[in-house]
Amino acid sequence: LWVTPGNRVTRQELLLTCAHEGYPGHHLHAVHALGASTAVGRVLTDPRRAAGWALYVESLLPTLVPATGAAALALALLIQRGRLWRALRVELDIALHCQGLPLSQVAARFAAELHFGPAQAQAEALRLALHPTRGLSYLLGARDLFARRAAAESAGPFDERHFHAEALSL
Repeated sequence: LWVTPGNRVTRQELLLTCAHEGYPGHHLHAVHALGASTAVGRVLTDPRRAAGWALYVESLLPTLVPATGAAALALALLIQRGRLWRALRVELDIALHCQGLPLSQVAARFAAELHFGPAQAQAEALRLALHPTRGLSYLLGARDLFARRAAAESAGPFDERHFHAEALSL
């Protein structure tokens, strides 16, 4: 995980990035994928599951990190901003690949709607161009995990550790 020198990030932004990219996010999911019983399982992990897992764990962060007052509110707002970011990725991915929206306009939308600086807006536009449907995989994967969790919670006694171990198994 790299934090670019000179970029000012808040404690909540750093916590959210670490949870998403590191533990318990992408890194933990990758470790479990490497432990798959077959070589095919280790290589062909479902990108929807990996992306969805990282987005899902973002929503768990307020329960993992005790915060009150302004810090708790800042974290909740960052989580919601992240959801808006993923939703905008889906919309712009479709506009880019199916409707021919130019990259410059994709970047302009990221700048206008999420207040990204020019470099970050351009990077997001290029990411969409190079990785079609990845943004959708975040939303679909997380939606699947939230639905499975709701079903597990309503089925009787809920064991969060067991649910997470099952969700991480391939």
